[in-house]
Amino acid sequence: MVKLRARCLLAGDAAVGKSSLSHIFYSDGSLFQKNYSMTTGVELLVKSVSIPETNDTVELYILDTPGKDTLVDGCEKMWGEPSLLCLVFDLTNEQSFVNCGGWMERVRAHCQGLHVPDNFNFDISGSLVLFKSLPSFTPPPRRTCRNEENAGAEDDVVA
Repeated sequence: MVKLRARCLLAGDAAVGKSSLSHIFYSDGSLFQKNYSMTTGVELLVKSVSIPETNDTVELYILDTPGKDTLVDGCEKMWGEPSLLCLVFDLTNEQSFVNCGGWMERVRAHCQGLHVPDNFNFDISGSLVLFKSLPSFTPPPRRTCRNEENAGAEDDVVA
């Protein structure tokens, strides 16, 4: 049996649902609070996840971070060296999606000396009801993103 450990950083604007996602994942969907207070520090949740068809597990250290710039500055030291990054945005707020690029750059700056891939995959899940209420916001297809150095190159659509 192998036990792996990984530090997962949740980053994104304030009030996009980072705390909700972390609590739902941590509780296997049994806990969905109706009211949340703004996260003012880093909240750490630890969850062991079994790898299917093996006896191995991954112990995830989920770091729920604040979304306000003034609060992030003080908490960034607690990020350490993240193994995983989950950029969170609100499907009803196009600007929160646009701001994910800034969050990615902030993580890159924090992780100087570590390998942060130039390409990363992202997937958008949501309800068509939400999209119908936002005629000006059309979410992009699932694709591979590149950093600004490759901005002239076409993105590879993977689904």
